[in-house]
Amino acid sequence: MTVVIDASVWLDAVTGRLPTGSLPTAPTVPALFDAEVLSGLRGLVRGGHLEAQVAVRQVRTLERAPLLRVPVAELLSTAWPLSAAVSAYDACYVALAAREDAELHTADARLARGAAGLCAVRLLAHGT
Repeated sequence: MTVVIDASVWLDAVTGRLPTGSLPTAPTVPALFDAEVLSGLRGLVRGGHLEAQVAVRQVRTLERAPLLRVPVAELLSTAWPLSAAVSAYDACYVALAAREDAELHTADARLARGAAGLCAVRLLAHGT
């Protein structure tokens, strides 16, 4: 089964809020995933929740991660109407999950609520 993950899953795994086993093997992501994770890592460092050295290692891990990255341009037409229910960024994840008949894994409760009925969604909570 194909699994789409959003940046919240990756970031929560990095910070230990989710076990690293929560990350599926070779998930599918829209290409904006990398920029969202990079932004999230920067925010964690600025907020004092992650050491800069750890963030640098995580950036290198992200560069080598076995993710199937789908160009965002392929998702735009489908994502546009979905952006009424979720953010435009999140609509790309929902559009990808719907297109691939995949389950969207997220640690973002708001996204999970907004995506309900648009694609299969699994909200990952601490300890899952």
